Amino acid sequence: MLADTLLPFVDVLHADRQVDIVFQQDNATLHFSSVTRKWLEDKAKKHGFSIMQWLFNSPDLNPIEYL
Repeated sequence: MLADTLLPFVDVLHADRQVDIVFQQDNATLHFSSVTRKWLEDKAKKHGFSIMQWLFNSPDLNPIEYL
């Protein structure tokens, strides 16, 4: 899913203008396996985006969920 959606989106953003892209995910162990982490780090270097460091069990800062 990330290869099909994230990478083309990042490439389009870089083609249109110079922007800093930061990818964020929740780092829950169910969502963030070592294989996924390695793949994402490799693609981040190749496609020019960074990965936000996010703590496990951090409070949810998404205000939409509380509405």
